[in-house]
Amino acid sequence: MARCVDCCNLDLCDKKESYINEYWCDKDYVEGWKNPNQTACDSFTEAYGRTDAEKERAIKGISDGCFIVTMVCNLLGKEPEHDSYLKTFKNFKRNYLMKQIELYDFLYLYESLGPAIAHKMKKQGENASRMAKNLYYIYFPEIIKDINEEHNIEAFRKYVDLVKVLAKACNFTIERRNEQETSKTEENKKAYTIGYNPIGSYSSRPSVALR
Repeated sequence: MARCVDCCNLDLCDKKESYINEYWCDKDYVEGWKNPNQTACDSFTEAYGRTDAEKERAIKGISDGCFIVTMVCNLLGKEPEHDSYLKTFKNFKRNYLMKQIELYDFLYLYESLGPAIAHKMKKQGENASRMAKNLYYIYFPEIIKDINEEHNIEAFRKYVDLVKVLAKACNFTIERRNEQETSKTEENKKAYTIGYNPIGSYSSRPSVALR
C-alpha cells in the first residue's frame, strides 16, 4: 500500500516543526500537514526519484537542523544564516551523516535532544554566554577542522561526545537500549572499534527527561 512518503506531492523540505514529524502535502489544501508513513490519498503520484534513504529519514523524522550550533550563534549575537560554522555543520549533516543509515538512531535521538539542550542553554542566564563562547571558540573549531579535512568519522565522534557532555551538563538522561536487541552488522562492528555505537547506544525511540 502506498504511503505519503512515496508520493511526490509530499514536500520533504517543508517540515512542520523539528519535533513534529509532519511534512506539507502540496495536493491537500484542507489538511496539508501529513505524517510520511500514513496511507496515501487518491491524489497519490509516485515519487520515482525519491531514494529509500530519503524515505527512511522522513519516516524517522530526521532533518538537517543543527539546533545547538544555531542556539550558540544566537547567544553570541551572530546571524545563523550567515555563519560559516553553522553552514559547515549543516552541510556535514546533510551530505554525510544523513546518508549513513547506521547513524539514523543517533540522528533521530538528536531531533529531540538537540532542541532540548538548546532551550536549556538559553535559560542559563549569565552562564549561557560563557558556555556559547567555549563551544564556538574552543570545541567547534576542532570538529570543523576534521570536517574540512574529511575526517568524517572523527568529526562525528567528537560531536557525539560533545552532545553527551552537554546533555549531562543540562541534567538530561538518555534511555539506553539493551545491546542484545540490536543487530550488529559489519558497519556497526566498525563503529564499536572507534569508540561509538550509533545503533546500540541509544533507543530508536528516545527518552529524554529532566531530572
